[in-house]
Formats: sequence, C-alpha cells, structure tokens
Amino acid sequence: MDERRLPVVFMLLRSWQVCLLLLVLGLIPYSPTLVSIAKANQVSIVFSQNLNRSEQGLAGLERQCYMASDEVPNAERLHLFVGLSCLYLGDIAAAIQHLDVLPANSAAYKMGRLVLGDTFLEAGDLSRAIESWRAAGAAIKLRELGTQARLAGQLDIGIAASEAGLAVWDELGADAGVLERVFLNYNLAWAWISKGALDEAEAAYQRVLVLRPNDYRAVVGLGGIYRLKRQFGAAEITLLKATHLAPDRYDAYYHLGLTASDQQDWHQAKVWLEEALVRTTNSPAQQRIRETLDMVVRHLGALP
Repeated sequence: MDERRLPVVFMLLRSWQVCLLLLVLGLIPYSPTLVSIAKANQVSIVFSQNLNRSEQGLAGLERQCYMASDEVPNAERLHLFVGLSCLYLGDIAAAIQHLDVLPANSAAYKMGRLVLGDTFLEAGDLSRAIESWRAAGAAIKLRELGTQARLAGQLDIGIAASEAGLAVWDELGADAGVLERVFLNYNLAWAWISKGALDEAEAAYQRVLVLRPNDYRAVVGLGGIYRLKRQFGAAEITLLKATHLAPDRYDAYYHLGLTASDQQDWHQAKVWLEEALVRTTNSPAQQRIRETLDMVVRHLGALP
C-alpha cells in the first residue's frame, strides 16, 4: 500500500467492524499493523468505559506520531502509534513488538524507546528504564535517574544510569554536553566512594578535570581520594591547589586538616582546621569541623 494513503486508512479504522468490512470489500490488503491499530482503538473504548479513560489520551498519541516530525515515514508512525497505544493500555509486550519493527536510531524508534523507558520507570523496573533511555539517547533522564538513585542509596542503579548517560554523550562527540558529563562523573565519583571503590572514584574525578582542569569540587574530591588511599603527599599538593582556586571555601582546608591528622601532625592539623572553621559561618559543616578540631586539641593536650 502507498504510504501516503496510510493516514487516511488509519482514520477509517475506528473499530474491528470497520476493519473487517474494509478487508472483506478488498479495499485494503491484510496487514497486521493495521489490524493492531483497529484493536488498539477498540480496546481504548473498553478502557474508557471501565477505567474512566477517555480516548483523548490515544488521540494525543496519534497527533504526536503523525504531526511531530516530517522525518518519520507514515509506516513508521503507524508502528509507533500502535506501540505507544499498547503502552497506554498497559500491554508492554505488545508495545515492544511494534517498537522493535522501527529502524534503530530513527526518530520514531528513539521516541518509542523514550516513552518505553518512562513506562518502565513507573513500573519500578529501573534497569530496563536505563536500557530504553540509553537506546533513545535520553542523556538528561539518565543523569536525573543516576542522581535520584544515588541519593536513595541505590548505588548500582545510580552507577549504571550515569555510565549510560556518559555513553550517550560520547556518541555525540568530545565537545558535546560538557557540563552534563561533569555532573555524571560527579555522580559516579560519589557513588563509587560510597561503595569503597576508590580507584573508580579517582578515575571519575580525573575525567572531570580533563573537561574542566580547574574544577574546584573535582580537585578537592581528588585530594580526598588521595588521603583515603594514604597518598598524603599527593593529597597535600592537590588540596593546596584547591585553596588557590577558591580561597574563601572551607572544603580544601578541612581535608588538609584531616590529612595532617591522619599523619598525627596535630599542630598542622589544628592550623588547617582553624582556617576551615573561619570559612564556615552559618555552614552545616561547622559542627563537624568543630568536633574534629576538638579531637585534635585533645591530642595536643596529651603531648608531653
């Protein structure tokens, strides 16, 4: 059938009865796609009657598929509409069958995978949501999921989403999405630290510094990693660099104090922690710094 006639045919297929009539009269050839469209419309009527869902939802999907992009051929739009209709009606397996027909990396394919990812997210299937959004090139959604999962303690999901987001940007070229890459690598660094994987966290901070060599948070984070790995010389050099990048911020001074404390250099630790404290007016970190400073002062008092 001429693709240009498919939208007209679609408008006629409002029920199984109309579909069968057209088939019997020989006005259209048998097509699983067209029959599925009729079925989707028929089922939508049942939903509207039993679940208070009107056909406006499907009408919106129809407009989305037919009017959103001139780059999508009519046949692809038909499959996309059926796939989205099935998602709307809760039949994920049927939706995937139709979305899999679409050419990979086509506009219709990416749109379908985007909505499929949203559906998996609502169902709580985060791994499949990541897979679908990765196929759709939905880097922003992947970054948002990576952040939310990490904050919720779902570290493996956070890492998977962030790595998928980075892969999307990598495909777009080295200069694409610099800030997004930075945030994704922050997510990875913090998640890996929470898992105790310091080498992976260090690699994430190093990737940030390739993108932004003077990124303060990455420099401080890297210095903190060196301290945790007991590479105290590298930690001090890195954290001192951070104090020059942002002299008014406390983080680098605090980590310098911890670095000195780890080496039982209590005099130097006191100096650095006092520098940190004067930079934390009304800061939530102030109590933590005071407690660390009190511990250092107790050690100094115990010295002969």
